[in-house]
Amino acid sequence: MTEISILKELMFWIKVKQKLKTANKDNKKLSMHISRLTILNEDTDFQKNINPTAFKMERNGNLTKM
Repeated sequence: MTEISILKELMFWIKVKQKLKTANKDNKKLSMHISRLTILNEDTDFQKNINPTAFKMERNGNLTKM
């Protein structure tokens, strides 16, 4: 492999790692929002029926129903 191809591959994996970090942060935010919703609705069956895929996490951290 040439130095250029090694650098290109390294840059690719750095970008992949950054995307995984971002996805992990978004998942943590989503889990936090779901936990809050469950606590707010603990007197109902809401926590049994919640579907995490029915929500979308926006870049600003807001949780919106899809």
